[in-house]
Amino acid sequence: MSAPAKKRAVQHCESDGDQEQNVDQMMINVEFEGRNPESSDFHSVKQLLQQLFLKAQINLSEMASLLVNQHSIGSVIKQVFDDEEDDDDDDDDVDSNQVFGITTILNITEKK
Repeated sequence: MSAPAKKRAVQHCESDGDQEQNVDQMMINVEFEGRNPESSDFHSVKQLLQQLFLKAQINLSEMASLLVNQHSIGSVIKQVFDDEEDDDDDDDDVDSNQVFGITTILNITEKK
């Protein structure tokens, strides 16, 4: 299941003293989709957890492992890439496996 494409307008402004401002608009089309967590998502999920639990005394590696191994519970949010465009943009530094968000449930009383 794929969500509709998200669009963001980016504006660039240039001004030189009394000259008229030029405003260029560029549309960036980005599509995200929710998928079942996979073991390859471990490092991205761990990075998200590090941002959430900055000073907490929690084993983030173990928690990330538990989250990605719950195959029937939760989703990870990833960017959708077109196969045609991936062939043309091999030089880009975009990580096709990057997780932008996660929704899940973890029973912490069971997994202390």
